[in-house]
Amino acid sequence: MTLTLDRGGNEVTLAIALRSDPPPGQGPAGFDTQGELVSYPLPLAVRRAGETIATMAGATAKTIADLLRGSPDAVSVQLVGPLGLKQYSDRALANAVDWGLAYPVLYLGAWLATAVGLVNLLPLPALDGGRIALALVEVVTRRRMPPHLERRLHAGGMVVLLLLLLVLTVRDVAARLI
Repeated sequence: MTLTLDRGGNEVTLAIALRSDPPPGQGPAGFDTQGELVSYPLPLAVRRAGETIATMAGATAKTIADLLRGSPDAVSVQLVGPLGLKQYSDRALANAVDWGLAYPVLYLGAWLATAVGLVNLLPLPALDGGRIALALVEVVTRRRMPPHLERRLHAGGMVVLLLLLLVLTVRDVAARLI
């Protein structure tokens, strides 16, 4: 694993060998990260929540763009189906119970809502972005697409999305069996 650090404006790159069975209190890289939860007054909490959602939206949009471009940055992205999402939600719920706070579940919910909303805006048939793209084509050409053709286009898009869901689910199941 490669770790890049910013030391006062100087970039330092370290190669780290991950351990499969680290000693207690140490992570696979030889250190363990600890976070600190901070409570904010309501007005500041609302502002921070908005900033966090904006950051999530930006990161999600960048990830989608990287995936579409085939960027090397997208190699680490792990698309998951319903079972993978359940594993994430189970982890968030366990953290919420351990910490006695709803934060992990609320954060996961905000992240999922943001990601689903942005993906829904992609210009693919069966998604809202596909409908927007077709509407723009109709505005530019000043011709309405025949309704039967539009229905077939969106039905084909739905089939592709359902097949993607099936592939992701099969991959999730296979990952749990291996």
